[in-house]
Amino acid sequence: MELNYLRAVIFLVAGLILLFIPQKIIKIQAYLSKRLHLRSTYTKKANYIISFVLLIIALTLFIYSIIN
Repeated sequence: MELNYLRAVIFLVAGLILLFIPQKIIKIQAYLSKRLHLRSTYTKKANYIISFVLLIIALTLFIYSIIN
């Protein structure tokens, strides 16, 4: 298995998780930011934007893997 396929799958899974269960991700982010004494400003909209960016990266890596 080529390394770019593996990278694409990782980005795809991360993007799908952020897209389909954003509430649980926001809870995890709030918990971790509270434990690490950081400010959490992530919203549901920000998670959707990040998920679409990750999906675009995954699509780009899949296309690059197929071409090369």
